[in-house]
Amino acid sequence: MRNPKLTQEIIKHIFRSFGITFEKNNHINIYNLLEPEFLLDKKLSFESEDGIKHHNNIWCASAKIEQSEMKVIVADLKEDKNYSEFALVIQMDAFPPFALRTSQNLTQIDNEEEDVGDINLNIEGKWTDTNIFLQSKLLNGVEGLSELFLHWSKPKIDKEIYELLIDYLKFLG
Repeated sequence: MRNPKLTQEIIKHIFRSFGITFEKNNHINIYNLLEPEFLLDKKLSFESEDGIKHHNNIWCASAKIEQSEMKVIVADLKEDKNYSEFALVIQMDAFPPFALRTSQNLTQIDNEEEDVGDINLNIEGKWTDTNIFLQSKLLNGVEGLSELFLHWSKPKIDKEIYELLIDYLKFLG
């Protein structure tokens, strides 16, 4: 069972936790991953439907949690100045990776229909939709990170999480 409004709020909250928000009064719970120190040299290159080529930024950060390592990669999927879109992949050693997508029309009027976004889980190499139970577990896990005072650093180019991001973007179509 899906609850689109609740899913949208979970997505917004998780992105906000990592410093990615469309709101003016932003409260970052964990860390702003869009800082220049996490910007990768690699770019996300793609061509939009109108034939315009884009070379957008990708950020990546990692943090140690006891004996485990958590990695987060964020890609700017924006295709035009009036529309903002991001994808985020979260990977922790022993757990399946989660991925989220959010977008917003920056010129949107309040009563226009809004894109809910996506939360997906990678099970044995395949991305799948999540139910509200899995979404709430992810939200709970991200909320718990805000209490750990993690030290975030930019990892060396991490091929595994980068490939997860690319695979996720292909899944989204």
